[in-house]
Amino acid sequence: MMKMTNKVEIYCETSCRGKESFYYGVLVFNGIVTKSFALAEEYHDHNLMEMKSVVHGFESLEIELREKSIEASEIDLYISSQNIIKAFSDGWLKGWHKKGWVNGKGKPIKYRQEWEQIEEVFYKHAPRLVHSSKFKRKKALTFARKNASKVTRKLSKKS
Repeated sequence: MMKMTNKVEIYCETSCRGKESFYYGVLVFNGIVTKSFALAEEYHDHNLMEMKSVVHGFESLEIELREKSIEASEIDLYISSQNIIKAFSDGWLKGWHKKGWVNGKGKPIKYRQEWEQIEEVFYKHAPRLVHSSKFKRKKALTFARKNASKVTRKLSKKS
C-alpha cells in the first residue's frame, strides 16, 4: 500500500488554576481535526503540563500515522510555551547536555525526563515550532478548561 503524506498541525494548550492542572490538544491533518487529547491532574505547575501536552501530542500523532499507514510531510506545533520554544531556538538543550543537565547556577534541570522525551520526539519528527496566537490560545484554552474539568471529575469519581 502506498503511503500518503500529510501536513500535520498539533495544537497544545495548558492551564493551571487552583488545584487543577490540565491540557487539551488536537491533531489536524490537512486542515481537518482528526484527534483530540486531554489530561487533568492535581497540583502540577504550568511548565510541566506544557511539556506533558507536547509529549502526549506526539504520542497521539505516532498512533494516527501508524494506524492510517500515512506519513507526515510537514509538522507544525502550536504552543504558548516560551520555555519549549527557547530550549530549541536559543540552544538551552545543547547547553544542558554540555553541563551535564545542570543550569547556569549548577542546579539540576527541573523535569529532565520530560525534556529528554521532548528532545527525542523533536529530533524524530522535526516539527516547526509556532507560538500560538492570542485568538487561537483563547479559543483552545476555553475548550481545554471545559474538557479537562470533565476529565478531572471522572478521575475524582474513581478514587
